[in-house]
Amino acid sequence: MAGLLSKSALVDRPEESRSIEKRYFDFLYPNAHDLGDAIWFDIATGEAISGLHVHIPRPSLHTIRGRVIGALPEQHGDGTFEHVALPGRYSIEVCEFSPPEPDGRTRMLRRFGKATINVAEADLDGVEIQISLSDQD
Repeated sequence: MAGLLSKSALVDRPEESRSIEKRYFDFLYPNAHDLGDAIWFDIATGEAISGLHVHIPRPSLHTIRGRVIGALPEQHGDGTFEHVALPGRYSIEVCEFSPPEPDGRTRMLRRFGKATINVAEADLDGVEIQISLSDQD
């Protein structure tokens, strides 16, 4: 498996730190249909590998637009949202989080609503997330 990273992986970094890199998208090499048939490789910026022929598919990003329906205990804005995503199945949640701890971490206090969407080959408009104050997790 290979992928395009938001910043290049450095060869001398430990393997476990590479997993936290943000990937734009992954693809299987050489044109494999599952991970078992794929070959893993990492290429740093400016690095050249001879004898390797890779066709990198162009990522297709799509815009998701929608709105939150229902009243929240505290609401900022008009409830609309917009986000860009790769094709795939996603769960969108409206949650309340605790204020940040001194180390920056927060925790979810309650969930007000969620929706599952499938982003295919086009933008997705009109996504609605229904708020239910009685179904808090």
